[in-house]
Amino acid sequence: MSTALLRRRALLLGSAAVGATRAARASAAPPLAAARGMPRHVLALYDSRVEPNLRISFMHRSVAMPLEWLGLVPRYHDIRTGLPDPTEPGLVGAVTCFPEPCLPDIDAFASWVERLVAAGKRMVILGDIGIERSTDATPLTEAARRRIFAAIGLRAQGAWQLVTLGDRIIQQEPVAGIGFEHGFEGASLPPFEIWESGAPDLRGWLVLERAAGARRSHVLAISGRGGFAAPGYLFGTHAATGKRRWRFDPFAFLEAAFGIANLPRPDTTTLCGRRVYYSHIDGDAWQSVSQVRAPGGARATNAEIILRRVIEPNPDLPVTVAPIGAEIDLAHRGDARAIETARVLFALPQVEVASHTYTHPFDWSFYENYQVESERPFQEAWRRMKLDPSGWGALNASPAARVQMNSSVAYVVPRAYGDRAFDLTQEMGGAAGLAQGLAPAGKRCALLQWSGDCSPFPAALRAAAAAGLANINGGDTRCDNDNPTVTAVAPMGLPQPGMPAQIYASNSNENTYTELWSNRFFGFRDLPVTWTRTEAPRRLKPMNLYYHMYSGERLASLGALLANIAALRQQPFIGVATSRFSASAAGFYAARIDQLGDASWRVRDRGGLSTLRFSRAAARMLDAAASTGVLGEQVVNGDLYVALDPADPVPVVALMPRREAPPPRPLLVEAGWEVSAWEAQGAAFRFTAQGLGEGQLAWRVPRRGGWRLTAPGWQGRVEVGPDHLLAMRLPALAGGGLRIAAEPA
Repeated sequence: MSTALLRRRALLLGSAAVGATRAARASAAPPLAAARGMPRHVLALYDSRVEPNLRISFMHRSVAMPLEWLGLVPRYHDIRTGLPDPTEPGLVGAVTCFPEPCLPDIDAFASWVERLVAAGKRMVILGDIGIERSTDATPLTEAARRRIFAAIGLRAQGAWQLVTLGDRIIQQEPVAGIGFEHGFEGASLPPFEIWESGAPDLRGWLVLERAAGARRSHVLAISGRGGFAAPGYLFGTHAATGKRRWRFDPFAFLEAAFGIANLPRPDTTTLCGRRVYYSHIDGDAWQSVSQVRAPGGARATNAEIILRRVIEPNPDLPVTVAPIGAEIDLAHRGDARAIETARVLFALPQVEVASHTYTHPFDWSFYENYQVESERPFQEAWRRMKLDPSGWGALNASPAARVQMNSSVAYVVPRAYGDRAFDLTQEMGGAAGLAQGLAPAGKRCALLQWSGDCSPFPAALRAAAAAGLANINGGDTRCDNDNPTVTAVAPMGLPQPGMPAQIYASNSNENTYTELWSNRFFGFRDLPVTWTRTEAPRRLKPMNLYYHMYSGERLASLGALLANIAALRQQPFIGVATSRFSASAAGFYAARIDQLGDASWRVRDRGGLSTLRFSRAAARMLDAAASTGVLGEQVVNGDLYVALDPADPVPVVALMPRREAPPPRPLLVEAGWEVSAWEAQGAAFRFTAQGLGEGQLAWRVPRRGGWRLTAPGWQGRVEVGPDHLLAMRLPALAGGGLRIAAEPA
C-alpha cells in the first residue's frame, strides 16, 4: 500500500473516531453554568520610567517565570498609565517588584491595594514598596505605607535596623527554602525594617530578632491576603558571576501568597507523558562558505553542511528551518545554490518550513515609526557588505566598532539588508511565501522566527498573526555554570493586551555561548547543562536545540551540535515541530479553567495546549471514570502530568487518591509520538498517533495477557504482564499519522 494511501486511510478513520468521541463527550460534559471560572491573571505592575524596557525588567526577567510555572498569566501594567481596575473578574491579585522607589502617589496606591484586598484578591510585594524618595518622610506617606502593610496583615513600625551585627534568624518556614540559591553568609544580615504581625492568619516565613531590645521583624510573610518579601531579602548576588539569585524559593512563596495550592497548571514542557523536544534554525550565514569540507573535499555552504551532517542523519528528529527571505529570492540576494539547498531541506519529512523575516531586522524598535530617511546613515555600510562575498562579515565587527541603536544590543546596521525600503508586509507574509514556494505541495510555512534583538513592536506581532504565522524567539534561557540561577530562566513569552503573545525560544542559541560568534566556537556543547537544571527538581522548560546556519561554519561548532544531539538521545523525549510548541505556549496564555468540584476541572480555549500539571500530587491519580477527553497520566518529580486529548476541545479532568489497582480503562503513560482521538470499543481501544521514526508508546491497561495491535498495512502482538503495562513499538509507517487499534488477543 502506498504511503499516500496509508495517510488518506488513517485520516478517514481518525476523522470518524474524532467526530463520534466529541459528540459523546459533549453530551456527558457538565453545563458551563454549573462551573466556576478559575482566575489565572496576575496584575504585574512595573514603572516604565525606571525600567523603560519591559523585557529586561525585574518583573519580567525574574518574577514572571515562577508565576507562569504556577499556571498564572502575568498581565503587565505600567503604573505611569494609572492604576487598573482591581476588582476585575479573572484576577488572582497583583504583584510588585520595583527596583527602587517610584510610586508617584503612595496614598492613591494604598487605596488601590485596599480595594484589591476587599475584592477578595491578593497583594504580593517583593522588595521595595515603591515610595517616591521626594515624599518619603511625610506623615501622609508613612500613613499610606502602614495602610498597605495592614492590608496584607503586617504592622509597619517605621524603625530600621541598619546595623545588624548580632541580629539573628529565629524562625523560618521549612517550605520557604531559605537559602534557595543564595543564603545569608557573612557576619551580619542585610538591614531591615521592623514589620510585626498584624493579623491572626499571618505566617512569618522568615522572622528576625534584634540583638538589642528583642524586637522581631517579619521580613518574609504570608497571609490570606497576599505576601511580602523585604528589600535585601529577595535576591543575593553571586560573587563570581554578579547574577541575581533568590534567597528563598520563589515557587513556594508565590504559590502560598496567591493561595493557589492543589490547582491545575497548564503546562508546555510535557506532551503525552514525555518531556518535549524541539529544534529550530535561524538562516543567518546560509550562503557563507564553511570551513568544514563536504564529502570528497568539496567546498560547501554552511546550510549544506548542516543539511548533510546534522539534519539528514537524524530523520527521527523534527527540526524547523527558517531562511531569510532576501537570501532565497533571486530578485534580491538569493542564488541558485541557496535556493536548491532550501528545496532539498524542505523536502525532508522531519523539516518544518519557517521564515526568519525578509531583510533580517536587528533593532526592531528602529522600524516602529519607520521613515526611509532614517536609514541613510547606514547606506555606506550596506554597500560595503553587498560587495563582501562572504555575506555578513562586517556584522561580526568588534563591539567597539558597532553603532549603538535603540535596543540594548549594538549593531552596525539596523537590519541586514537595507537597499530597499522596509516593508512590514514583505517581512512577514512575503518572506513566508518565498519559503513555502520552495516546499513540496501540502507543506506550509506556519512560523516566524524573530531576528536580531527579538523585540518586535505591536504592529509586527499583529502582522505576523495576520499572515497566519505563529512566532518564536527571544528569551535566551541559560541555567548553567555561567548562569547558576533560575532568574536566568526566561518566562514562556511576553503576553500583552490586545495583541498576540510573543513566544520565546525555550533555550538560548549558540550566539550567547560563543561571545557573539567571536570565540569559544565549541561553547554550545554546554547546552545540556541547562537541560538538566531545568528538568529537576522542577521541569521548567522543554529541551530546545536552537541555533543558526553559521554553526556549520567550523568543526568546533559542528561538533557541539552533534554532541547536543547525542546528549538528547540519552533520555526519553517527544519531538515536535517548533510551531507545535509555539501553539502550545499561546494556548497556555489563552486557556480558561472551570472548577467543577473539589477535584474536577474543565479546560476551555486551550488551543494547542495538551497537558495539565498538578504539583506535589504523586499521592493523587486520574479518576478515569469521571474524566473525559483525557489520554493518561505520568508522575515526574512528584508532580502529576495529565495528558489531554487534542481531539476534545473541552476535556474534563478529575482526580482521586492514588491506589494500586488496574485502571478501569487504558491510560497513556508515555509516548514518543503525539497521540489523539482516543476511543474505547468494548475491551479494545483505538487512537491516532503521529510522529517521526519508530513509535514508542506505553499504556496501562485493565487486562493482562496477549494484545493484538493493528494499523493500516501493519499488525503486531504484545504480551502484558503483572504490571499491566502495554508497551508498543510501532514501525515508522508514513511518518506516523496512523489509526492504531489495540484489543485483547
